[in-house]
Amino acid sequence: MCHVHEIHSKRPDCVALVNPKTGKDLHYLCSTGVAFKLAHALTKYRTIPGINLKDYLDIVALATVADLVPLVGENRTLVKWGLKQMRTTRWVGLAALTQTAGVGASIRSADVGFRLGPRINAAGRLGTAHQALALLLSDDPREGIRLATVLNAQNFERQAIEKSVTQEVELWIEAHHDYTRNATIVAGHQNWHGGVLGIVASRIARRYHRPTFLIEFNSRGMGRGSGRSIEGFPLIEALRRCSNVLEGFGGHRMAAGLTVLETNFENFCISFEKVARSLVTEEMLIPRLYLDAEVSAESLSQSLLEWQEYLEPFGSSNPQPLFLLRRLQPVRSPYWIGNRHLSLKLTAGCQQLQAIFFNAVEFSIPRPPWDIAFHLDRNEFSKYPSFQLRIVDMRSSKRSL
Repeated sequence: MCHVHEIHSKRPDCVALVNPKTGKDLHYLCSTGVAFKLAHALTKYRTIPGINLKDYLDIVALATVADLVPLVGENRTLVKWGLKQMRTTRWVGLAALTQTAGVGASIRSADVGFRLGPRINAAGRLGTAHQALALLLSDDPREGIRLATVLNAQNFERQAIEKSVTQEVELWIEAHHDYTRNATIVAGHQNWHGGVLGIVASRIARRYHRPTFLIEFNSRGMGRGSGRSIEGFPLIEALRRCSNVLEGFGGHRMAAGLTVLETNFENFCISFEKVARSLVTEEMLIPRLYLDAEVSAESLSQSLLEWQEYLEPFGSSNPQPLFLLRRLQPVRSPYWIGNRHLSLKLTAGCQQLQAIFFNAVEFSIPRPPWDIAFHLDRNEFSKYPSFQLRIVDMRSSKRSL
């Protein structure tokens, strides 16, 4: 048995258990990484003619990034070489998916995390993962394009459902949540789509900076929920302490799932809040940005971007550097892209900078001049090699003393 979650009870009754969490090494692997390492170990005892495990590195990289596991140790090696291989992949379905998703020739971890991964996951979130599996196994280019198009449509449907559930959760929070009293957010509903609850819980946890569980109840009164945590709060440990009111649970420090009877929902809310109050401090409930460096506008260049790319692949436990730039003025009025994102042209002294602020519709834009926290990205829409600032947060600049 291959298993990657924390083992919180007795071990399964099986001939062999392959679980990286049982040892100190390779505990960061995702399930595909575990399968790859198991296959690698078996080939040391028996080789299979015509099978070269290196041919599967792009699939391993796809799964590793999409599963949000830490990009440390061997994961970094697997993803680095897997992304390189993905650019000339032999897998017809994966090639079709990159084409349909509009991913360029220079594939990076962000492309996997924000374009490829969500499209593959959409099938399983809305129903079953059969079409995603069929895509990855396909050796027919026309079938690959057809399946990639289906997954693309399912991803748009997933986004619409996710938006609707997010709005409902936010309305519930406005009506029921008390920031001065509650350290957690737990909400349940019969009509929420269970396939998107993990994504929505992640968004809610980030926006409100509270450990969050969202639960969907069926007609028989059984609830299945997804939870996401904040830094420093061990979600799986909290569930262990609430196990007397749960039917089951599993996961790790930052993400977990549970099953709970609707008749025990209020008991779980009370128990989870009580446990959270014993594990978190008031400081932990204050959102923070961890900046890597304050920079000047003059120091930003194509050369700096290229040096930064030596640190890739970026992802969990190896985040892209976050910079601070002060006292920026808009050159012109920002304009909206798709009613959600802002495109800005900024100036600091003689330097003009192109910037984009994703999901700015959820943000109250302060008056300029601005201090901004940002990532330095390639501008994929420019005809020439150039960079742009991807804004994470902004505030009005304080006056110089």
